[in-house]
Amino acid sequence: YCPWCGYRKGNEDRKLVICGARREYGLTPQERRAALLVQQGFTAPSLIADVLCVTQKSVWNILSNIYRKTGCEGMPELLIRLKDERI
Repeated sequence: YCPWCGYRKGNEDRKLVICGARREYGLTPQERRAALLVQQGFTAPSLIADVLCVTQKSVWNILSNIYRKTGCEGMPELLIRLKDERI
């Protein structure tokens, strides 16, 4: 059971799938929350910082980690990659 998205369905290989995501990026819970916000259209770091109650510098660090783990080079590519993902 995922406390962030409510995903309950079990899967055969729990190591490859978290929260029903088709790909496992190894995101931390905070990175997963930020990725969900990006997926919902919150692309400005100031907005993400307000929602997550962290500083903008923390958001930049979180986004950098997300880019590195997903193999994206920036926000446009991340938006395309996360478009249909369950995070």
